[in-house]
Amino acid sequence: MGKDLKGKELGKGVRQKSDGNYYARFVSATGKRPEKSFVKLQEAKLWLEEQRYLDKHSQLGITNNITLNAWYDYWEHNIINKSVRNTTVIIYRNSYNRLIKPVIGHMQLSNIKPIHCQEVINKGFDCYALNSVRQAMLVMKQLFDTAVDNELILSTPLTRTVKFPQKKTQERRVFSATEQKAFVDYVTPSKFIYKEQMLFVLETGLRCGELMGLKWSDVDFEKRCIRIQRTLVFISDKKIFEEHSPKTASGNRIIPLTDIAYQILWHRRQQKIMYQYVFQATDHIVRAGSYDESLQSICKNLGIKPISMHGLRHSFATRCIENGMNPKTLQKIMGHSALSVTMDLYVHVTEETLFNEVTNMGMKYKMG
Repeated sequence: MGKDLKGKELGKGVRQKSDGNYYARFVSATGKRPEKSFVKLQEAKLWLEEQRYLDKHSQLGITNNITLNAWYDYWEHNIINKSVRNTTVIIYRNSYNRLIKPVIGHMQLSNIKPIHCQEVINKGFDCYALNSVRQAMLVMKQLFDTAVDNELILSTPLTRTVKFPQKKTQERRVFSATEQKAFVDYVTPSKFIYKEQMLFVLETGLRCGELMGLKWSDVDFEKRCIRIQRTLVFISDKKIFEEHSPKTASGNRIIPLTDIAYQILWHRRQQKIMYQYVFQATDHIVRAGSYDESLQSICKNLGIKPISMHGLRHSFATRCIENGMNPKTLQKIMGHSALSVTMDLYVHVTEETLFNEVTNMGMKYKMG
């Protein structure tokens, strides 16, 4: 049994050396002893699990003549399917089918060169968003690294020569304070079908899946708070919704309710809605895309730039910082494991705030 530097047992085949890295090793059926170094313990254990599985199931007929399509199918169904969430598998599959498969899927794994990987990246930039291309890079890296580990290829074709072209990223859309007030004033007295969901996100910063998965058992009216402990995810392959636990421990959290958020929940409770999910009104669960479509329609009526439900989450975080909330407090509410994620991704300086801050600074030093 391997141990870490503090003497803690890490399990068979994994150990930590004096350099701080974790080393995984096992003895294959042919007597070989593959070993690999990792920065993170989880990565070492995952690699070890993959190698043992592949070694045990070598009779499946993987050869050096395998195409990338065949290798991907094997990789998905026999490796990652055993170690990651179903939603992650679906993300990988969609990325492979849209960006990678049309370009190099037909090629033999051993014939793929860096120039072919570059072609995947270049064509992806012509048709898809920046994050989609990054996802394809991630899938290719895992595919080729696992192929190297299992001696299907000598080295990965996804080398440093494969460049990620510079592409101007769009600023994440958030409401300015003025736009948010106009939006709230417009929808509050209206009969828009999803208005309570939209207003609730603006008051709590919930992800759309967390909003959809919120149950009455998560609501504490006495303490005026909610507990987030699941997200509702639509599984396109099965055409059903599944409950998933938060990806990280920080995602499981308690959020205090503002007066408006409390009133929204109390109003829905008074309607005696009998479904287990707070924001479910019929037997049919509404998909996230329907919220976005309704939201964009409202923005069009108001004559303001469209925003998404996730943009409302961004807007919540931005308002919190503008109103003086401690960043660490906001990190807890948003459910982030790192403060940098909260500040870099979810807090925005709107043009309106920019001008107000500079104007206020000028007033402080105005000469008499």
